[in-house]
Amino acid sequence: MCDYVRFDRLSDAQASIDEFCYCLERVSGDEKAWKYAIISIHNALQGYICISLRNGNSFQTWNEVHLRKWLEAYKNDRELPNTKLDYFMELFDKSFSDVSTLNRKNIEWLNDTRNNFIHFNTDGFSFHRDSALLCCRETVEAIKLTPSKAGGIFFYNEKQKNAFEISCKRAEELLASIG
Repeated sequence: MCDYVRFDRLSDAQASIDEFCYCLERVSGDEKAWKYAIISIHNALQGYICISLRNGNSFQTWNEVHLRKWLEAYKNDRELPNTKLDYFMELFDKSFSDVSTLNRKNIEWLNDTRNNFIHFNTDGFSFHRDSALLCCRETVEAIKLTPSKAGGIFFYNEKQKNAFEISCKRAEELLASIG
């Protein structure tokens, strides 16, 4: 048995969409599963966006200030600094600015709601279930588009591609069955 648990962008994004589906299967019996459904579908989209933007490196996924610092250090043969991922909506815009079929406001709702859950600092929080369904459907549509947005390799093999397609289809079916 190995002492380490390994993640990469693709396995994390795949695990996140699968977790989303698992949460959707539970929401009818436990509405609190919506929290983790929203967190996991957000994480899945972020992961797939980052894969589509990587184009052989991570430059397009980094915050602009961190990218400049990293390039400056590299150019001057200095120690390379740690970098920070760009803000979610910036990443979304980098990937989907040319896509008119997606409603950015729905993705923004998902991002804001996810942030409220992650940074929960109030005595209570509520959201409209139909809004969650709508925005999760929009997010699955965005996820399905990410392979076509990639400037390079998205999947390394057919098994990865099939798992992605099966998970997207499962997510769509579960969302349809809920409402």
